[in-house]
Amino acid sequence: MSKEASLSKLTLLYTAGNLASKVITFGLFFLYTFFLSKEEIGTFDLIISAITLLAPVFNLQIYDAILRWLIDNPDITNRSKVVATSLSFLFGVSFMTAAITFIVSLFTEIKYLELTIALTIANMVYPILQYIARGLGNNQAYVVSGVINSIAFTLLASLSLYFFEFKINGLLLSNISAVLIATIYLATRVNLRGYWKLKWFDMQYLRNMLSFSVPLIPNSLGWWVISMANRYIILLYLGVSENGTFAVAMKLPSILLMLTNIFYMAWQEKAIKTYLHPQRDEYYTEVFNKYFVLLFASLAVIISVTKPALKFLVADAYFETWKFLPILYMAIGYQALSSFLGTAYLSSKDTIGALTTTIFGAGVTVASSFLLIPNLGLPGASLAIMLGYVALFVIRLQQTKKYFTIGISGKRFVACNVLVLCTSLGTIFEETLLLLINALICIAFFLFLNQGLIRQYYSKLLLNRSL
Repeated sequence: MSKEASLSKLTLLYTAGNLASKVITFGLFFLYTFFLSKEEIGTFDLIISAITLLAPVFNLQIYDAILRWLIDNPDITNRSKVVATSLSFLFGVSFMTAAITFIVSLFTEIKYLELTIALTIANMVYPILQYIARGLGNNQAYVVSGVINSIAFTLLASLSLYFFEFKINGLLLSNISAVLIATIYLATRVNLRGYWKLKWFDMQYLRNMLSFSVPLIPNSLGWWVISMANRYIILLYLGVSENGTFAVAMKLPSILLMLTNIFYMAWQEKAIKTYLHPQRDEYYTEVFNKYFVLLFASLAVIISVTKPALKFLVADAYFETWKFLPILYMAIGYQALSSFLGTAYLSSKDTIGALTTTIFGAGVTVASSFLLIPNLGLPGASLAIMLGYVALFVIRLQQTKKYFTIGISGKRFVACNVLVLCTSLGTIFEETLLLLINALICIAFFLFLNQGLIRQYYSKLLLNRSL
């Protein structure tokens, strides 16, 4: 393990590139609330949700196979075959995507047709180039491309909203342009022309990679159902305005989701590289126990400061979202733990397990959404998402035992969940002093529960300074 980049260094690298860019786009979303109506925000959110769903379907989620195969094949010839085969495949499916979407539009109206097609293809191409960069070990290019994408989108979207009032058309066009700029940067940095040669196309490589990635398509659909499908159920029962409110509410938990996804990228690489190590189970156990304590203690702190922060972040019409935000935060926590366990399927190349477990979680979310949204409204939608992720975590915890054994610290796990629950109840107070006390208690628990981890990194920091 010592020969590989440490998990902490990988996490810091991805954090450096992703955090600044995501914060920029996160802030931009709240700017939307001052320029777009709830209906317009809801419509834009539905378009992005649909593209998020369809892009991995059209490219058969081959980017996961690209990363797995490039890590497994350090030989330059094999890597060239992986990249050339993937890019040739991508060219073909991009053409088919445009053709299919156009044909469908002949029978049913698709708003913003040309922009939707362009953004869908852009979101098929860009992740594949990102994963090629990661698989080739060029993590810096991956990181910088994310920053370029976010800055370009922020500048272009701000111009379109503030100066030209282009509304949804402007946001879609800004998104397409930003992704295109980032894609060109990646293609240059990884020397894409050097890999894309017809002689390196290998049909057997393509078959093997697709046999790995295709089962992940329903898995991705399941993830989408858990996190996004109830947007359409909200639309059915509550209307587009409430869907816009829910879209704004989801942006706050997306901060935590952003951070957990950064860790997941680093853990994904580390888990694959150490899967066959004799001390794998001990290492996985250590990482998992530190991770869930850090995660849930952070959840408590974030929940405690969300209510007062909302007064400065969103327009008054969205302030009431504080009532169900703790549920969404908890949902993201269990999503992160489920993703952690999901690396078992990628490491073992047994992606069928990812499919079956995610479908189970998606079923729980959909059933809960139809039951809870008509009766509880947006809090019911939040609870349905949380139940789906909890169900996913529980079933994966059992199923992944055939790949590795993780010894969970039961007392700490229960204590962390109780901490989050108590913190959530503490947000019902209106007095600023009581909310401040609630936040200070959470910070104290955070420091206490993570004191070992804090000492470890503080010691490393002192050591690095002395060298």
